[in-house]
Amino acid sequence: MKLNGLNENMSTVTLKDIAKLAGVGPSTVSRVINGHPEVNSKTRENILRIIDEVKFSPNSNARNLKITDSNNIAVLVKGISNTFFAPIIEKVEKMIVNEGYSVVLQQVNQLENEILFATRIINEKKVNGVVFLGGSFLWNSEDIGRLTVPFVFITTTLTYCDKGIFSSVCIDDVSEVKRVTDYLIGLGHKRIAVLVWEAQDNSVAELRLEGYKKSLKANSIDYDEKLLIYAKSYSMEAGFNAVNDALNSGRNDFTAVFAISDNLAVGAARALKDSGYSIPDDISVFGFDGQDISLYYDPVISTMKQPSDEMAVCGVQQLFSLMNGNTNKQVFLEGVMMLGESCCSPKTL
Repeated sequence: MKLNGLNENMSTVTLKDIAKLAGVGPSTVSRVINGHPEVNSKTRENILRIIDEVKFSPNSNARNLKITDSNNIAVLVKGISNTFFAPIIEKVEKMIVNEGYSVVLQQVNQLENEILFATRIINEKKVNGVVFLGGSFLWNSEDIGRLTVPFVFITTTLTYCDKGIFSSVCIDDVSEVKRVTDYLIGLGHKRIAVLVWEAQDNSVAELRLEGYKKSLKANSIDYDEKLLIYAKSYSMEAGFNAVNDALNSGRNDFTAVFAISDNLAVGAARALKDSGYSIPDDISVFGFDGQDISLYYDPVISTMKQPSDEMAVCGVQQLFSLMNGNTNKQVFLEGVMMLGESCCSPKTL
């Protein structure tokens, strides 16, 4: 008997042949053979049917597929200076290793095309899947079509792409920043400076700036581009230098600073204090991400906490779900506003 031209003799039918006939990856076939529960029921039934029809009998080499075939998953980090990624990377790596895979951790330059970078890694490292941390939200269906293995975006999503061809786990940056700005406006602030990454195009920085603008519009406050302070990266040093330069050039006509990351917020706070400003009596400071550094700074910096642990868990689970033949989905998690000691009503309303 033959199935699509394949002889039923197990010496000529391999695990990869079964995977090709079933339209899945070899790792999915291996999971079915080894009784792994996380396989779509229809996919499992199809694989078992094919195995039965060709009378395939897995040998020791097939059962140890991950030894003979690639067992790598790439984790691509865009914005390595942003320490918000550190606990996510740690959790993602641990979960991947627990599944029997190795992690290929790669830094992607801020100005580099992460999709093209991923295609190179897929070809060079023969990876089974890709996790993206950070990056652009503007990739389209043609761009994404270049990726030939399952993948998931963690901390960002794609705005202008067919939702059936990608998976993501993140917060809604626009709405969460609007919440932050609404809070500061509610305290009485109308001149709110925004500390943002200078190369914001197509990145989360652009989305957070959009949330700021939405809040101003909703509260009938004119947007003033002069209140934008540009940092060269997401580091504390970049935040310090950007605010310090702004103050030295006479730009101090604001009563609050919203920084799009906690690292930038800490740097901004240091620059303000070094210039003689009291926080929050003179100028309020609000960060974003919910990193530990904001809790241990004096004063404790108010921040919007992203559920980083939940993002990591959900993202890796979704990746393995895709590797097992399931469909794409986008998950939005809610941020938690953590009010510290760095904000109060302005002296002059």
